[in-house]
Amino acid sequence: MNLTECPFCYAPIHPLEDGTCPACRKNTRTAPPENFQYTAAELAVDQDFPECCVLCGKDTDHMEEFVFHYDSHLGDRLDDAAYMAFVMFSVLTAGVALLFLPQYRKRLRNYRKMTYAINLPFCPDCLPAKATYAPITIEGSIYHFKVHKNFKAKLPSDMPVVRLSSR
Repeated sequence: MNLTECPFCYAPIHPLEDGTCPACRKNTRTAPPENFQYTAAELAVDQDFPECCVLCGKDTDHMEEFVFHYDSHLGDRLDDAAYMAFVMFSVLTAGVALLFLPQYRKRLRNYRKMTYAINLPFCPDCLPAKATYAPITIEGSIYHFKVHKNFKAKLPSDMPVVRLSSR
């Protein structure tokens, strides 16, 4: 089976007959040309990166710490289940615990948010775009990022690459 990469979500896909990506539901035939400059890559925290900007592909030796937040895989399901348990506890204790409900909800939301950090090469021109840059997905200590094709071409071949799932 020959899979292509979606120019929007960068997932390995087999587009539907009308060109729609089954993962993100965008039409792969209408992608702007600049989207084809990028590809998905698996990057690990402890890996050595080439001296090449991840966003534009230009040579740079400037490493920048990239910190981002990511919700746990349980996400809202965990939040809603814990919230309902708290409400039931409140009802059973004559509603006194309802006074603390806003604080509990805020703490629960922060509890499931994970903070990650990785040092990535960014050139000075691309530093402003760093604020909106985010990983596609996270699997343990491996991050899937949208990177410039020049950057991916310079990655050592023994480093992780995007795996195609056979599910």
